[in-house]
Amino acid sequence: MNSVQVVHPCPRCGEPLRREHRLRLHRFLGYFWPSKRFRCPNSLCGWEGLLSSREMRVRRDEALASAARAVSLTPAWVFALLLMLALALLLWSLARS
Repeated sequence: MNSVQVVHPCPRCGEPLRREHRLRLHRFLGYFWPSKRFRCPNSLCGWEGLLSSREMRVRRDEALASAARAVSLTPAWVFALLLMLALALLLWSLARS
C-alpha cells in the first residue's frame, strides 16, 4: 500500500491540522460516526473539530491521485535521454576493452 501522508487543511485558514485525542463523548459517537479529532495550530484561527472517516478517505484518495499525477507528468524525453546515456556508457565501456 502506498504511504502518502495526507495533510488535512484547516477549514477556516488552510493551515495543516494537528491530530488531537478525542473526548469521551467523541469516542462514544465514534461507534456510530467514525471520526478523528483535529485542531488548527494557528493561534489566530483556533478551529477544532471532528472529521469523519469518509472525509478523510476522500482526502487520502485525492492525495494519492495527486501523487500519481506528479509521477506521470515526468516527460517521456527524460526517460529516453537516460536510456541513451546508459547505452552510450555501455558502448564506450565495450569499446575500451
